[in-house]
Amino acid sequence: MPIRRPRVPPRTLTAPDGGGSRQLFLAPEQCRNVVDFLVQLIDLARQSLNVGSRSLVDVKIELAAQAILAALFHRLRSGEGQRVAVSEFGSLLHMRGIMWHSMSDPDDWYGFHLDHYTNPPDCGYQTKNGALYFILRRGSSEDWDRLVMELGMEEALADPRFNDYGRAATSIGRYATEVKPIWEKAFASRTREEIIDLVKSMGGDAVPMMDYPSLVSHPQVEALGIITQVDHPTAGYFKMVRPVARFSETKDSIRMPPPLLGQHTEEVLGAAGVTRLTGTDSQ
Repeated sequence: MPIRRPRVPPRTLTAPDGGGSRQLFLAPEQCRNVVDFLVQLIDLARQSLNVGSRSLVDVKIELAAQAILAALFHRLRSGEGQRVAVSEFGSLLHMRGIMWHSMSDPDDWYGFHLDHYTNPPDCGYQTKNGALYFILRRGSSEDWDRLVMELGMEEALADPRFNDYGRAATSIGRYATEVKPIWEKAFASRTREEIIDLVKSMGGDAVPMMDYPSLVSHPQVEALGIITQVDHPTAGYFKMVRPVARFSETKDSIRMPPPLLGQHTEEVLGAAGVTRLTGTDSQ
């Protein structure tokens, strides 16, 4: 739903909450010092973001303060202001990370719930003709030895990161990101199908890693009719995912394309009992 945009003085920072229901206005030049500024910032953020549990509100205020400070540093460098938004859902995800951190051993932090903030995006393991994802779980010591020998990775047998038959060196294992180049070097001369068959033969699991083009063109997607074509008044025809659920007596359909900016403002506000807006207030 479009957000009401009041006139904002030049070079003044605005920071709406995640729902866009309230705006904050803060002119840093009015602050005498950093402490005074931070006090005002936290007080303004608490007024606007005081929705939800106490812990969630504190997290939202923390994230708002960080975002606003970052925007102000940017303004000092460039002279340009920014609009800062605080996501309710993003705050919840951040709380999840904090709680998982607190339940872990701080002397031995590792795992996807801790290092996914710093690890690079996982695009699978590259092979000769595409990417795959695999995990080693049920294989025996004989299976592990056979896999290593087959791939020409004998040096892994003496590498402590590959202990426990390589289980900590794949998937979300502790050393998976660190040793990924070693796996990919061994996979480079083999096809994805060959590696998948090999991993499965020794008790592991492996599947192709799809990107968007390969996913959309997959025979199963075509057989299920998952992708449909929609006509948009300004963008023309484009493809999108059709409703996933199929019912025996209720036909699924796409009633309309994505709306234009502000197209349904009055209908949404009317359903919420809000009086009609006029002029630029409705944009």
